[in-house]
Amino acid sequence: MAYGLHVRSALVSIFVLAVSVLFSSAAFAASYQQIDGTIVDPIQTISGGNHSYSGTNLQSGASLHHANLISANLLLADLTNANLGGADLTNAFLLLADLGNANLNNANLNNAILILADLGNAALINANLTNADLGNAVLSGAVLSGAILANAVGLSSTTGSALYDINTDFAGTGFDPVAAGWTLVPVPEPGTALLLGLGLASLAVRRGV
Repeated sequence: MAYGLHVRSALVSIFVLAVSVLFSSAAFAASYQQIDGTIVDPIQTISGGNHSYSGTNLQSGASLHHANLISANLLLADLTNANLGGADLTNAFLLLADLGNANLNNANLNNAILILADLGNAALINANLTNADLGNAVLSGAVLSGAILANAVGLSSTTGSALYDINTDFAGTGFDPVAAGWTLVPVPEPGTALLLGLGLASLAVRRGV
């Protein structure tokens, strides 16, 4: 099975990459290592230029909105409560990563490896998860309203009840969210959506996002 090959390939990669990731991640401030071993220092934005983030690499609570994290090697990364809204995580390696309560709204996770990742209560509204591998990922409370999951693999092996709406795209997956126990949420009416957007914008300003 193609999915089985995904899993085996990812697990083999652990032994090749784990040591370098765990020891190199602390060596560079506000940097990250790509899958091929390249160190990106400093972190860039998706529009070009240095990102304003100045914390210690990628960590819990990191503010990395609109960060360019293409092909980032984030094996076992702790990104709980991190702000990755609008970030580009195309081809990112997030095996066993902890993304609990993270903001991944509008993030690009195309082709990302999220096997065994914890996405509990993460916000993934309008996120692009096309071709992503979500094998055995934890999705309890994850909000996938409007998310694109086209051709994503491993959905049937995920655990927990995620939230989705009629705009969530499951094309090519053969996945039935109803049978899986996911929760269908209504799409806000235009007026409600506007008020919600203004509220979120106000909150973002207070947080300095």
